[in-house]
Parts: sequence; structure tokens; C-alpha cells
Amino acid sequence: MFKKLQILLLFFISNIVNSQNPTLIWEKSFIMPGLEESYFTAELKDSTFLSVGYSNSFSGSNSQIWIINFNKEGNLIWQKQLLVNGYSIPKDLISDNLGNIYLAIGSTAGYSHDKSDVSYGNYDFWIVKLDNLGNKIWDKTFGGNDFDLPESITIGSDNKIYVSGSTGSSISGNKSAQTYGNSDFWVLKLDHNGNKIWEKSYGGNGGDFCRDHTEINGILYLSGHSEISNNQSSFNYVGNSDLWILGINHDGSLVFERIIYGFGSDYSSCITDSKDGNLIIGARSGSTQGYDKSQNNFGYLDFWIIKLSLNGNIIWNQSYGGNDNDSIDDIIVDQHQNILAFGTTASSVSGNKSTILKGWQDYWIFKLNPAGAKLWERTYGSNSYEIARNIVISHDNHIYITGESAGKNSFDKSSIAMNRDPWILKIKDCPPVQDPISQVETVNLGRSISINNNSCLGTIHWYNSNFQEIKIGNPLISAPIFSQTRYLIKCKFEGCMNLNYIPVDVLTKCPDNYIFSIVDNPIGSYISKDFIKINSSIKSNTQFKTNGFISLDPGFTSEDGVVIITEINGCQN
Repeated sequence: MFKKLQILLLFFISNIVNSQNPTLIWEKSFIMPGLEESYFTAELKDSTFLSVGYSNSFSGSNSQIWIINFNKEGNLIWQKQLLVNGYSIPKDLISDNLGNIYLAIGSTAGYSHDKSDVSYGNYDFWIVKLDNLGNKIWDKTFGGNDFDLPESITIGSDNKIYVSGSTGSSISGNKSAQTYGNSDFWVLKLDHNGNKIWEKSYGGNGGDFCRDHTEINGILYLSGHSEISNNQSSFNYVGNSDLWILGINHDGSLVFERIIYGFGSDYSSCITDSKDGNLIIGARSGSTQGYDKSQNNFGYLDFWIIKLSLNGNIIWNQSYGGNDNDSIDDIIVDQHQNILAFGTTASSVSGNKSTILKGWQDYWIFKLNPAGAKLWERTYGSNSYEIARNIVISHDNHIYITGESAGKNSFDKSSIAMNRDPWILKIKDCPPVQDPISQVETVNLGRSISINNNSCLGTIHWYNSNFQEIKIGNPLISAPIFSQTRYLIKCKFEGCMNLNYIPVDVLTKCPDNYIFSIVDNPIGSYISKDFIKINSSIKSNTQFKTNGFISLDPGFTSEDGVVIITEINGCQN
């Protein structure tokens, strides 16, 4: 069997920068002369974005709901406000397929200005429907004689509106669900005109607080925490507060529950679909290792992220944090089932947090693979403090994070806060450059190699081992290779830049033969064990040595200085 002298191309990723390096595209503060807090951002049907918060910049009321619509460049399209005589906190928003917008607001306001219903208690659920230009279509108030605070609003697979939150009210006002303890989970199902289809409360003899919900296969999974043993639960509680996960169907019937235990105080912040048939839960944890928690805390509070199967088994759970307070606010899963966690950090580099603290408190965002391993992390901040709120992945796979900032133009922030202003950042999660070639290439000594890369969505730049740019675009055709070398590929796409090394290893074992075809153009020295067969053009000063025979086929040409010797010479076999 014939053997060829091989150049073995070993391709592996050895990045100068992280192969999934997020890039900040822009950051914007929407500033008015007062206190503004931006709570949530969502992408609309027209691929613009809506952010809702509250402001005291307008006259005539204690606080106002402030709604801004902006495009993907961060430019303001329009802004609206909902005026009320009272305090109102926007908690969530969702848009439907027609472009209408639904806001879930906790409000103390009675009938006034843009609010068309009375106040029933301390806080009420105030649900507002807007058209795609921010004009109010209707608003509805739901509540009893105490506090009722919404947290999450979604449109279900049955095209109905679901609002979840917490209630401390007894049967009163327009609340008809019974009360179990100091506070309960409270869920409302509405039609698109705001009419209540049903309401349900879930709780025990203590405090139960619902923070978020998501839907999988027609089941709404509610996430919150509970402080005392629950009379709707078959579980006992072991910490000061434990996570309580419920599943209800579209008629409100309870079909699933799970307590997630810790030794100390643990508070659920968010829940989402893992996109692989499980749940991802984000919580703020003050617990040490034990029960359902597999790690000790790194600081006062940590991000605690749990992957939970739909039958209640914990697949994995991990703590993420540093030496101070790290509080998760939102979590989302991308199209590849990777997890993006977003919150606030006051920790320096410590624990498993590797990014610096820029002010008193920063945004903290990190990406995990489906098994919970960290792929990258970033802090964004100013010289003061930031408060994280929510995270969105747009249809074109950009990341938008929303919160407030009190900082001046410093570090990642370019504007000066009037007091505390909405601060929205757009981030590109840069895709990695994959291996350009998936198999070993074999070429003869002195031959060039041709390499294509098809994973880069932008512009490819090729560099030699001295970091000199040698080619833009595909393919890279190298100079003849005689010794070990490497090439660098740089992919530039929408502000992203990824780098990969491509090592080239030369193996110099003496072969049994050389066979050159008409397309080859040999140059250099060739030592063959048995024979050489040539049917090509040979450059000057090329040498062939063999202890066998040399065959020169038709089409053979050579330049001056070619030496062909038949002898035994230097084989390493």
C-alpha cells in the first residue's frame, strides 16, 4: 500500500478572546427632569420596542406611568404617559399578534385621569390595553380590601390573558377567591376585552408570594416563595422561606407543585421554559448548602438557578455570586437552549464572579449552557448604582437589558442622570467561529493548503503566524509549507469579532512514494523510499531523492536547477 508524506492539520479552538464574546452595541438613557424608573421592555410586532416605567416628571399627580417606544438603534419614536392621582408601579407587559399592548400595573390610585375605576384597597391589579401607538383602548381594576400586586402577564396558548401576582385581600371589592393566609398567589384569566373569566388564589396559613409564571404544554407554572407550611401543599417547609412552584391548567385547577428547599431564606424571582421540556427557575438565595441546594453561598445573596423537570425532579442547581449581594431579576432562554441570567451585583471579583465592580452596584449578566456551565459574564455600570429589571432577546437575536441608573457618564454609561433614569443596553451575543475544516488534510511537503470557513456570518480576515494579514475572505491559499506553523482567522460581524488559531503540524516521515499529478507544482526537497512519479511542472532548485525509480509521465516539465537523484538517503522510517 502506498503512503504519502503527510501534513497533518490539527484544528482546535484556542481563543485569544472568548469565542462567544458579547459586544455592547449601544446604551441609552431616556432622561427627563425627575425620577424615572424603567421596569420592563418588550419587543413589539413591528420589531420596535416598548419600555414602561413610572415618572414624577409630569404635573398633576403623584406618579405617572411612562411609556416609550424606540427602534433597534435606540432612537425614540414616541412616548406616552398614563396620569393618575396615586402611586402606580408597572410590573410587566406583553403584546399580542395584532400589535396591542397589555400592561400589568400595581396601583393605589382611584378613579382619576387615565384610570377609569375605583381603588378597592391598598394596591390593586390595574390592567391597561393600548394600541400600537400607545393610545388606551381600555383599563380594568381588580382587587380587594388589602394589597393586590401583579407580577406577570402573558397571553396563553388558548389566546386568553393570564395575570399572576400576590394578594393579601379577603373576599371583597371584585375579588371572589378565598384567602388562605397572610398573602396568597392570585391568578386572573381575562378575555381580550378585560372581562374576568375566572380568578383563583393558592396559599397556606402564612405568606405566599407569586413572582412570575410561564406556560408549557397548556400548563401555567407559577413561581414564588412561601414562608410557612401550606395547607394546599403535601410538603413541609424547612427554611425561613422556600421556593414554591405550582402548575395549573387553563381552568385554574392545581395539577403540580414542588417545594425547593434551602436552609435559609430563598426568594424566587423568575421562571421560564428551558425549551427542552423543563423549567428554569431564578432565585435569590441566602441559604447554605443542604436539602435541595448543592452549594454554599458566596456572599449575602447569590443568584440561584435551578433546572427542574416537569415531574419535579431537580436536574441541576448552581449558585453564582461574589462576596456581597447578587440579586437575580430576570432569566431567558435563547434558541440554542442557553440561559441568560440578568440582575444586580454589589460584589467585587470573588466567588465565581470574575468581572469587576464599577460602581456601588452594577448590572450583571451571564450566559450558561443548558447544563449550567458559564459561557461568559459581563458587568455594566457607572460610578454610582444601577438596578436591573428585565432582559429581552429580539427576533434578530440581540439582547436588550433594562433597568435604572443613577450614575454620571463613566465606565459603560455615556449620559448624565438627572436623578435615576431608565438605562437600556443593546448587546450582541457574538457567535463563535467553528473549526474551518472538520477532518485531517493530507498534503505533500512544499504544497499549499486551501482552507474555507463557512461559519462566519460576516467578513473573514486571515493572518499568518507573525500576525500579518494575508487574506480577506475565503478561501485561504497558503504559501508552500515546510515546517510547523499556524494561521489566525478573525470573523467580524455586526460589531462582533471572534478569533481562532489554526495550527498546522508537519509530519516528516519518509514515505514509500511520491505521486505528483498535473495540477501539482512541486518545490523543495523530496525523499522517497521506493519511487517518484511526476506528471507536472517542477520549479527550479527542486530536488528528488529515492532508492527506487523515478517515472516522468507525459506533461512533465522542469525549470533550470532541478536535481533528480536515485539513492538511499535519510529516511526516518
